[in-house]
Amino acid sequence: MIRQNGERFLLRGEVTTTTIPEGAKLIGHVHPGESFMGLTPSIEDFQALGKLNQGRSAIFNESGAWRTFGSEGASSNVFMPRSALADAGADATANASGMAAKTEAGGVRGAAPSSTAERAMQSYERAAGIEQDGAAAMKSASENLGGELDGVGSATNAAAPKLSIGASGYTSHEAFSEATYQTYQQAVDAGYAQARIDIDKGILKVPAGINEDVVLGQQADRVGRETLRQWQAAEGVLEGGGGGNVVQINRRLYDPNWTGTYVVPDVFVPPARQIFDASTEYKTFSSTQVQRFSDFSDWSNITIVRPSGAPLKPISVGGNPAELMGSYSLLPPR
Repeated sequence: MIRQNGERFLLRGEVTTTTIPEGAKLIGHVHPGESFMGLTPSIEDFQALGKLNQGRSAIFNESGAWRTFGSEGASSNVFMPRSALADAGADATANASGMAAKTEAGGVRGAAPSSTAERAMQSYERAAGIEQDGAAAMKSASENLGGELDGVGSATNAAAPKLSIGASGYTSHEAFSEATYQTYQQAVDAGYAQARIDIDKGILKVPAGINEDVVLGQQADRVGRETLRQWQAAEGVLEGGGGGNVVQINRRLYDPNWTGTYVVPDVFVPPARQIFDASTEYKTFSSTQVQRFSDFSDWSNITIVRPSGAPLKPISVGGNPAELMGSYSLLPPR
């Protein structure tokens, strides 16, 4: 949806590009799918804003959820419509495919919004004027739609639909995340224990100049990932970076600012905002890796999965002596 000469237009077209008329302002566009991960802007999205000399716009998914992006900064929350309205489905893709479509200049003037996503776009534009962002904009948008868009703030404020994840029927993403952790921890423990036996028997060699802990950690990490993939497949849960997949194993997380920088956590459960990474070392937010885990995953929580059989390790916490024992979590700085 664009605004030009004080009027709003819906642009529709083909598959790969959109032609935006000169002098228009991009109110927002729709990404396919209903996952919040689909609200991440693409390189082409940023390029389009640059050509329009525009600092901010909005991305919507097919459920009507939205967030802003641009050089002026992204919104920190995902704004959701009431779950009863999350029925846009393919209708949103067909009627407002945004950047992923090509259209003649001018589009369809005065077209009535035919999906939750399109109505949210119009309300967002009226309330936010493109430059406004955050809870105040969403509150005004809600009023403009007669209360049909509610739940100011993050997606967790919206009524959660009933879930049944995997063959075990986990009823929440958090429950699935906890099961993922338990499975991964057990596998890491088993991998570490076997590697310890193999080193002692001379089956597994430690290369010259390499610390034994590094080899033990690598083996524990490998067994952990392999076992988790088998468990995920047995549960019938989709794995990978696609929309709707609830777990990613050894996948790249890219910098949302499109610098091309990436980091690879062992396990990421996006809907639960949880990262698991196996290591025998003590990690904190002072490390670049952990900082990127957080920054590139929208400030997810991070759990370092340490093998239960690993020996205690002296560490310093806040200047005080301590001992590193089992697994531990790092909460993202706010």
